Amino acid sequence: MSDYFDRLEMELRAAVPRAVAAAGATPARDMLSPRGIARVTFGRRRASVVAALDRLLGVQGTNRQSHRGDCGVDSSMSWWEKSSASGLPLLTAYFAHNRLVGYQYGDPGSQIRRLPARGPILGTTRGLTIGDTLEQGRWLYGSAFKISTAQGGSWKVTTASGSIDGYASGVPRPGNLGAIKVLTIDAGHVGCPAVSP
Repeated sequence: MSDYFDRLEMELRAAVPRAVAAAGATPARDMLSPRGIARVTFGRRRASVVAALDRLLGVQGTNRQSHRGDCGVDSSMSWWEKSSASGLPLLTAYFAHNRLVGYQYGDPGSQIRRLPARGPILGTTRGLTIGDTLEQGRWLYGSAFKISTAQGGSWKVTTASGSIDGYASGVPRPGNLGAIKVLTIDAGHVGCPAVSP
């Protein structure tokens, strides 16, 4: 019986921050998977991807960037958070040979630790989203949720359909997983990783 109450307490603890953060925002949509975003799967042509993500996010993709074929990526496009005065990227899609090869939800450089104020909130198929803690990730995915000190703090989940990973808001250590937040959710090819600090 004690295990039941421990799990219930953890579930409530995980749900409260998301409910508070999402006040005034569209409820989380659990669409981020190792294969793509909702029905926008890897391998799909750029024009189709851009049109679908414009509709999903409610803003048009901008800031198309060219890359030099860095780690399987030759270009990217970003969708920006509507309510952000500083223009923070909400989602970046990565392309190779005019086809979707990866995505990054959130922005590691901005240290975003909150959900967007307006628009859809994307999450993994188990409900993990930016602003959640690594402790919540571990609760949602169990032992499949791996944490690392690499890149100043990161996480990864490997499932039967592939893996998703991302940056964290700090270096995870025993006892601080409830304070370290998920900054990004990434899948596929997103260019070469930054040099570890």
